[in-house]
Amino acid sequence: VDVISRKPFKGSSTFPAEIISCQLPDGKILTLFGKYLAGLGPNNHGHRGGVEYEIKIYDEVLRALPLPKANFWGECFFKEYNETLLLMDFLEGSISLKGNPDVNLYLNAAAWAARMHNFFEGNVPSFVKVYDPAYYSVWLKRMENEPSIIAARPWLQDLIDYFRKHIGILTGAPQTLIHGEFYSKNILIRDSIAYPVDWESAAYAPGEIDLASIIE
Repeated sequence: VDVISRKPFKGSSTFPAEIISCQLPDGKILTLFGKYLAGLGPNNHGHRGGVEYEIKIYDEVLRALPLPKANFWGECFFKEYNETLLLMDFLEGSISLKGNPDVNLYLNAAAWAARMHNFFEGNVPSFVKVYDPAYYSVWLKRMENEPSIIAARPWLQDLIDYFRKHIGILTGAPQTLIHGEFYSKNILIRDSIAYPVDWESAAYAPGEIDLASIIE
């Protein structure tokens, strides 16, 4: 494989990334999206799992999903740099859903998520992180450690109290694979088809969380 070009990826990502164009022995040109660990591990209070976790999601979970998606090509580990690289399709010609005025594209993305939720309901590998009471409580504690914010918006305390009392609604609902950050910025559109990317926050949780994310 000959590397024809490499250039930094200018889009939004937690990790450094680049676009790599390669020429295969048969002359075919392959354009890949490469995401690097760069010494960055899981972050955001356990919400994000990092590049190594995302690789496992692509390789061991999403590979079985019969929906349009960016193909996973593999991973590389460079021992001399202690560096991990995720390689997947670069979806040329795609655009971000963020800010798009066409509501039908949002509906297409929501339908994609619904089909994924149905496919994985009650069935994900054991390594996938779980939204349990301890996970939800982390976010309650974070809010309660911001008294100035609550003081400026007193209704937040009622919301926090309600959430604490009703976590069981979430833990008792049907559980499935969720993207975890199913926001418009993490959804690419090509030919009106949704391609969710950035799976480092995938989890086993109620599908309604993805729906809330895309509505937001």
